[in-house]
Amino acid sequence: MSATSRYYRANLGQLEGSTRHRLEAWGGTQAHAHALSSDEDGNVILHAWREEPKAAKGHMVALRTMLNHNWKIPVKLPTGFLRLISEEEYRAALANLPNAQPVITGAAVRPPTCAAELLLSLPEEFDRRAGEMYDVMLAARAAS
Repeated sequence: MSATSRYYRANLGQLEGSTRHRLEAWGGTQAHAHALSSDEDGNVILHAWREEPKAAKGHMVALRTMLNHNWKIPVKLPTGFLRLISEEEYRAALANLPNAQPVITGAAVRPPTCAAELLLSLPEEFDRRAGEMYDVMLAARAAS
């Protein structure tokens, strides 16, 4: 019988900012609590606390399916990119991550049911960041 846990740490490699933002939103609907941080090499590290305990393979399948199939983001996640951790390891990891802001969502979180609800759930700085990304895109298009 495989070990199971509600807590895990996943090294997702280097991801674009938009993918990271989507992961933050995904974590808000799928995890009881989660935190994204970056290691010294720029790899995105996801610490998550899920409601249901699963084997590592179950958590890995969920992440790969979401990234590669649902979002169509071709991310190569190596074998063993995710490992189960204990509650104590989870809490210690969050306490030691200087740039991680844990997001606690609770068990009753549900995905938005309409576009207006989704827009209202975005962070306050979304408009500014979207404008900056649009300006970068226009500059890159003009340069090419």
